[in-house]
Amino acid sequence: MNKILLVAGLKPETDAAISRLIELADDSTVVEILTIVHEPNLDGYLGNSEIYESLRQRLVDEQGAKAKAYVRLLESEGIEVVSKAVWDWPRGDAIRREAFEFGADCIILSFGLGRERHFGSRDWRFVAECPVPILVINGPAEQPYRKVVAAVDPVHAHAKPADLDQAIVATATAASERAGAKLDLVHCFVPLSRYGARAEDQERVPLNDAERALEKSRQQALNKLATEAGLDPEATRLIEGDPVKDLEHLVTDDSVDLIVMG
Repeated sequence: MNKILLVAGLKPETDAAISRLIELADDSTVVEILTIVHEPNLDGYLGNSEIYESLRQRLVDEQGAKAKAYVRLLESEGIEVVSKAVWDWPRGDAIRREAFEFGADCIILSFGLGRERHFGSRDWRFVAECPVPILVINGPAEQPYRKVVAAVDPVHAHAKPADLDQAIVATATAASERAGAKLDLVHCFVPLSRYGARAEDQERVPLNDAERALEKSRQQALNKLATEAGLDPEATRLIEGDPVKDLEHLVTDDSVDLIVMG
C-alpha cells in the first residue's frame, strides 16, 4: 500500500474514503486523487468531437479544482499527494488504466462507479478485472478499523487459483497492521448435510464421520495458510454456513469493520 489511487466520488462517501486513506497511510505512502469526468451529450456532434472540446475541458477543470481541497487535507497529514482530472469513460476502464500508469498498490473508491447505491454490472466487471486490490467505502468512517477479516478458501473450491488466498491475506495483513486492527482468517463452508445424502451413501460413509473428516482437513489447510503468512493459527475461524449470508453476519453480529475477499 505504498501507492494508493483514490477515486474522487460524486457522493459524500468521498470524505469517508479520505478518512480511511489517512488511517491506512504511512510515511512511505504516495497518493493520487483521480477525478473522472464524463457527460455523454458533450462527446461530440455528428462525429465531430472537437466541437465541445472547450466545454469538456471546463468541466474537467471545475471538477479537478474540487479535488484540491482533498489534496490540501492530505498534505496537512504529511502525505505526499498528486491530483489528476480526466475526461474518460467507462469509469472502470479509466480507473484500471490510471492504476496501471500510476503503479497503484490499492484503489480506494466510494460505493459503485456511478450514482447508484448498489453494484451494477459495470461494477462487477470492474472488480473482477481490476489487477489490484480495491477498498470499497460503503458508509461513514467515524470509527477506526479495529477488526479485520480475511475471507479465504484454502481448499480452493470451484477451481479458484491457489495464490488468491495469499493475495487476500497479504492485503488484509497490510490493512490491519497499518490500522492497528485485529486480523482473523475466516473460511465459510456449506456442510454436507445441506445437500441431503442418500441412504446408500450414508451406509458406505456415515455422514457425521465425513463431516468431521472434512472439517479437520479444512482446519488444517486454514492453519497452514496462517502459518505461511506468519500469523497465529489461533486467529483462524471455520464458519459452517452460506458465505454470502454469514460473511455479512460478521459485520452485523461480530462488529467486523473490514472484510477482505476475492
